[in-house]
Amino acid sequence: LFVCGIERRPEGQQQEMAAAFPEHLRSVARHVAFLGGALQWKKMNFVERIILAKITGKKGDQDLVSHRNIKKFAEALNAVP
Repeated sequence: LFVCGIERRPEGQQQEMAAAFPEHLRSVARHVAFLGGALQWKKMNFVERIILAKITGKKGDQDLVSHRNIKKFAEALNAVP
């Protein structure tokens, strides 16, 4: 199971994972990961920019993709028989 998002805090990432998948599913999953995400400011319209600026408190592109977590997740998937 995986979730993509821009939450930086590990506690927040766990909350997002809990909101996305019920505990009974997370507990039997072979691998659970928070993979991060990105905001591409130039691709957003005016309203999207205003909303995200209010939510994140920042303007501009944000790249919070966790390449390490993606690699670990892919390795876990490849290990499944």
